[in-house]
Amino acid sequence: MPTLNIARKLVFAVVLTSTLVALMTTTLQVFADYRREVTLVEENLDHVGIGYVPGLVSSLWSLNSEVTERQLQGILDLPDIDLVRVQSEGQDFTKGNQAPKGHSIVREFPLSYSDPVLGKQIDLGSLHVVATLGRVEHEITQRTLLFLIANFVKTFLVSFLLVVLFNRMISRHLTDLAVYFRQLTKAKLSAPFVLRRKPGRRHKEDELDIVAASINKMQVELQTTMTELAMSRDAAQAAVRAEALFLANVSHEVRTPLTAIAGYTSLLSEPNLDGAAKESYSEIIQRNVRALRELIDNLLEASKSETGRFKRIDEVIQVKDFFNHLTATVQLEASKKGVVIATEISAKTPQYVYAARTLIEKIVLNLLSNAVKFTPQGSVRIVVDMATSGTLAIDVIDSGIGISDEFKAMIFTPFAQADDTKQCGFPGTGLGLHLARQLAQSLGGDLQLLRSSKDQGSHFLLQLPVQLVEDPLATPPHERKLTHAATAVAGTGGRRCRVLLVEDNEDTATLLSCLLQRHGARITRVANGVDALVAAEKRGFEVILMDIQMPGMNGIEALARLRQAGCKTPVIATTANSMQHEIGSYHAAGFAEVIEKPLDESKLQAVITTYSQLLPEPDHGPS
Repeated sequence: MPTLNIARKLVFAVVLTSTLVALMTTTLQVFADYRREVTLVEENLDHVGIGYVPGLVSSLWSLNSEVTERQLQGILDLPDIDLVRVQSEGQDFTKGNQAPKGHSIVREFPLSYSDPVLGKQIDLGSLHVVATLGRVEHEITQRTLLFLIANFVKTFLVSFLLVVLFNRMISRHLTDLAVYFRQLTKAKLSAPFVLRRKPGRRHKEDELDIVAASINKMQVELQTTMTELAMSRDAAQAAVRAEALFLANVSHEVRTPLTAIAGYTSLLSEPNLDGAAKESYSEIIQRNVRALRELIDNLLEASKSETGRFKRIDEVIQVKDFFNHLTATVQLEASKKGVVIATEISAKTPQYVYAARTLIEKIVLNLLSNAVKFTPQGSVRIVVDMATSGTLAIDVIDSGIGISDEFKAMIFTPFAQADDTKQCGFPGTGLGLHLARQLAQSLGGDLQLLRSSKDQGSHFLLQLPVQLVEDPLATPPHERKLTHAATAVAGTGGRRCRVLLVEDNEDTATLLSCLLQRHGARITRVANGVDALVAAEKRGFEVILMDIQMPGMNGIEALARLRQAGCKTPVIATTANSMQHEIGSYHAAGFAEVIEKPLDESKLQAVITTYSQLLPEPDHGPS
C-alpha cells in the first residue's frame, strides 16, 4: 500500500477542515440572509395592509372600479408581490400571476367600511395578496455559490502556502531523515546526517538541529558499539579456538611424559636389569616427572595471572651468580643441540640488587628455555644492563627459527602457540610467554618482543624495577630465611627433628617419610585428623606436616582443634589444592606454610629446617 508523505497528508487535512468550516459558515450565512430577505418581504406585506387597504375600501364603497384597478396595480408593483385579488359582493378584481412558482407568503386583509350614519362596520370583501420568494431564493443561491467559491479559493491558497512553508521548514528534512534511516547500512554508517540549509546563512538553532546532532551522536556511538561488539566477537571466537587448542596441547603434554613414566617404571621391575640401565631409566622417569611438574606449575601460574595475585618475596640477589646459575640450568639441554649460551653483564650493572628472586627466575628461565628450544643450532645470549636508575634491562637474543609476522601479535596471548612452531615439532601449551609478561607486569616492569623474523632469531627485552644494595648483610633476616636455610633437616647439637606426618594417601606418606628420613628426620605417621590430635597430645613434635583433604576430619578442622588444645607446634599444609584463593585460605586458617603437590624436595627441606629451629627441643620421650 503506497504511503502518503506528511506534506500531502497536511494538504488533505487542511482542505478537508477548511471545506467543513466553509460549509458551516456558508450555511449559517445563507440562513441569516434568507431570514433577512423573508423579513423584508413580510414587511412589504405589512405595508400593503397599512397603505393600500383603506384606499381599496374607499374605492369599493364608492363603486369606482377604475380607481380600484389602479390601486391593485400599485400593490402588484411592490417587490416580490406576484398576485393581488379583491373579492367583494358581485365583484372580483385579480391582477398578477394566477399560478406563482416557488415558495410564497399569502396574506388575507379584510375590507370593512365604517358607516358614520349607521354607526357600524359594513363588510365589503377581502384582499388576497401572494408574495413569492423566487427572487430571494435565486439571490441567496447565487450568493451562496460565490461565498463557497471564495472560501474554496482561499482554502486552496492557504493550503498551498502551508505546504510550501511546511516543506521548506520541516517536510524536506523529515524526508531526508526517512531516506537516511532507510539507507542506514554498515557501508554507509559513517556518513553523518546533514540538514539542507543554505550555506553561510546563520540561523538560530531549532529542534531539527538538535535532532540532527542527536542522530550523529547516536550514529557515532552505534558505530563504536558495533566495532566493540565485532572485536568482542572475534576475541571470543579466538578464545574458544585457543582454549580448544590449549586442551589438545595439555592432553598431549600430559600423556607424553605419563607414557614414558609408565613404560620405564615397568622396565625397572625386570629382574635382569643392570645398574646402568636402571640409572638411565630412573633419569628418564625423573626428567618426565619434572616436565609434568613444570606443566602443572604453568597451569597454576596461569590461574594466578587471571586474578593478578602472585606471591612476591623480595630478597638480595647477587646479579652475576644469579644469571650464571640460570644459564647453567639450561646449559645441558643447549649442549645436546650444540647451541652456545653466553652471559654478558655490563660494567654498570650493580653487584647486588633487592628484588623478587623467585618470580624473576621464572621469567628469565622461561625466556632462556624458549630460546634454547626454538634454536636448533647457533647461539643464545643473555645481556644484563642497568638501563636507567632503578631499572634492570635483560635482553635474551637467539638465532633460532624466529616468529613469522602473522603470529607476532599472539605470542603473549594465553593458550596460544604459533602454528609454525608446532609444525616444526616443538611441544608446549602456549602459556609461557603469557605468564612471563604477567609476572613482569606484576613486578612493575614489562616484557617486549623487540625483533623477530622467520629463520632469523628473536630478541626479547625484559625490564624490571629493582633496588640497589650496597651491603647485602643489611637485609632483614626474615627476608632471607628460606633462601639461606640449612641443607639438612637435622637440628643443631646433633639432635634429630621430630615430624608428625598426617597423610591419608599411603604412597604419598611413604614418599614423604623417605624424603625426610634421608635427611635425618624422625617421622611419626598417622592417616587422619583424629589420629593427629591423639599423637600430638602424647608426643612432642617440632613440625607437623598435614594434608588438607582427609576422611573424617580434614586438615583445617584438625588444625583448629590442635590450637584449641593449646598446641603451638608449627603446622605445614601439604596439598594438591593450590589455587591462589585456596592457599590464602590456608594461611588464614593458621597454617605456617603451604607446600604444594607434587612435592619439591628442596622446598620441603628448607621449610622443615626453618620451622624446626624456631622452637626449643621438646622434652617428651622418643616417638
